[in-house]
Amino acid sequence: AEIMQKPAGVGLLLGEVEGSPDVFVKQVVWRGSASRHGRIKVGDQILRVDNTDCMGMGVMQIRDLIVGEQGSTVKIVLRDGQKNEIFEAELMRGSNEFLDDSSSTQNQHAPVYSANNKTRPVLYGSDLVREAQVYPQSVSEHDLQKATQQEENEWLKSALRYAETEAMKGREELASLREMHAQMVQENENRIRGMQQSNQTKDNERRENEFTLLKLEEYRKSLEVKYGEAQKRLEFEKSIERQMQNDEAIRSQHINDMKRKLEEEKRILELELTRLQEDLKSEKALRADAEARESSLRNDFQRLSEHRNFLSETSSQKTGTTTIISS
Repeated sequence: AEIMQKPAGVGLLLGEVEGSPDVFVKQVVWRGSASRHGRIKVGDQILRVDNTDCMGMGVMQIRDLIVGEQGSTVKIVLRDGQKNEIFEAELMRGSNEFLDDSSSTQNQHAPVYSANNKTRPVLYGSDLVREAQVYPQSVSEHDLQKATQQEENEWLKSALRYAETEAMKGREELASLREMHAQMVQENENRIRGMQQSNQTKDNERRENEFTLLKLEEYRKSLEVKYGEAQKRLEFEKSIERQMQNDEAIRSQHINDMKRKLEEEKRILELELTRLQEDLKSEKALRADAEARESSLRNDFQRLSEHRNFLSETSSQKTGTTTIISS
């Protein structure tokens, strides 16, 4: 009862193929429950364990489903890796010794089938698919035991050759695994060195980025200072522009007032000029009239002078005549 409580498997090693989510039989352990079944082989795909669908599960999850109490059974649904056929295998959990004990107990009560006066015992626990010998009823018990022992010896020799072959495969696989392990160790070391170099490069880049960020922060602060100064300068220029606009408005108003005054003065001057021109015309007319009168007076004065002269000459002539006459 103590042995039955131990956890046990069914003699299967599981594995995964790179790039595939499926889990396959990697190795069938000799004398295990799966080996005794006779049909399960390397490359078969695990589809279901009892009532649990295994699609998408990992190796460890499926292993936890298969492993259970020693002596209990588990139903595994597999897909044949060569024929692509789906079959179900009901296997007993247990170690090889436990299965051997169970097989020997079952062999003690092995049924004997009769056909045409010949008997064939059914043997349990064999991991090789083999036909039992057919013995006539007339064979003695001693000969039957001898033939059975000889058959078992042949089976053991065959099993030994099979075990040696499997051991050779195991050694080759172990050497391959060791080589793969060494290669993986080398790859991991190279990967670690690459990661260290990458980390060093990233650290250098991080320090450079931090230094660049500090420079950018200083540049940003200087830009903020320049921006503040530019804002102040802009406000000052705006105030000056507003003052200039106000001055321009005042100057424009003054110019407009001056224009209005000048236009008013121009209008007054034009009126004055018109009046002066009219006065000038009147003065010219008066001057022309005065000149005409002066010319007329001059003419009259000249005629008067001529007449006076004439009178003087006439008077002188008269006086001379008188004198002559008197003499």
